[in-house]
Amino acid sequence: MRRLLLHIGHGKTGSTWIQSSLRSSVERLKACGIDYPLRGDDLDDPLRMTSGNGFGLLQSPALLRSALAETGPESDACFSSEFLFGDLTDRDSLDVLRRAADGFDEIRLLLFTRDPVAHASSLWQQQVKRRALTSPLDDAFLATYRVPSKVLALLDAVDQAPEVSLEIHNYSQVRHRLLEVVAEFLGVAADVLVTPPASRVNRSLTSSETAFQLRLNDAIGLRAEAVANALCERLPDLVPDAVRPDRACQERLLERLRGDMESVNARVPARARYRFDDDDGPDDVGTLHCFDEQQLGVIAEAIGALLPDGSHTVQDSEVHEIPSVVSTRTGWRRTWGIRSRSGRSPR
Repeated sequence: MRRLLLHIGHGKTGSTWIQSSLRSSVERLKACGIDYPLRGDDLDDPLRMTSGNGFGLLQSPALLRSALAETGPESDACFSSEFLFGDLTDRDSLDVLRRAADGFDEIRLLLFTRDPVAHASSLWQQQVKRRALTSPLDDAFLATYRVPSKVLALLDAVDQAPEVSLEIHNYSQVRHRLLEVVAEFLGVAADVLVTPPASRVNRSLTSSETAFQLRLNDAIGLRAEAVANALCERLPDLVPDAVRPDRACQERLLERLRGDMESVNARVPARARYRFDDDDGPDDVGTLHCFDEQQLGVIAEAIGALLPDGSHTVQDSEVHEIPSVVSTRTGWRRTWGIRSRSGRSPR
């Protein structure tokens, strides 16, 4: 029986780390009868942040057929991209997949969900990193979070496709054994998948990095992404801080999502069920933002790379702004409407 195996995310559930392992395990997987074709930005560097070999597959039937043709005629095929989740919530995209995969006997989907408060907070941090976001983590941002309803849409779509099966896990419950879960899904021994050389790929920012990035986003816009990317790629083992909105915001978010969460939980096994993950967080006090020598070096080099040689000279009037960013005791948590707790699990 020939299988099409798709890891579909969703975002901020360890997808980049899983893809790092899959890229490093191509030959081992091939020996097990599974092709994981390297495409586009799937580079040799296992710590490089990519979108996976499944990025864009469902945007074009021709592209999907071409990608499937790259796999062996007798082999299973494996693709991974967190963006497949959004595509597959549209029944038309699922139909495109089914038609293009007519040479396969089975289509299997692997989805990781995540408890909503942690997930929404992590998405906010990702937008600070990648989209020059400057707005706080508050009700206005949280109002855009609707992931459980999209999971429901995917469940409905799969119910109408008997040749498609969906395996779901809650990342918040299995994050410390991701590769074991992926190996079981693929039907291979756990030691087939190579563990990435860093404990995190595409890590979240620390609270001090986030405070700095918010201000840099405000100052230079999308160019600031280069600094965040440099920090996360070059210092992958730095432990990020857990960031949360205040308790009242969390409670309003969970109440708004309650119906969709309970509907999902009624249709999935215990390992995949949402939990109401509200969190008191620390006392709302000011903090001293700190950077070690490695962080300072990466920040300086990344900002320097954005400037043409000799294009900028620091004026006396600018000097007083620097301490307020990197070392002054501030009320950043209040100013930006977020809380952080050092030493929490990475987001």
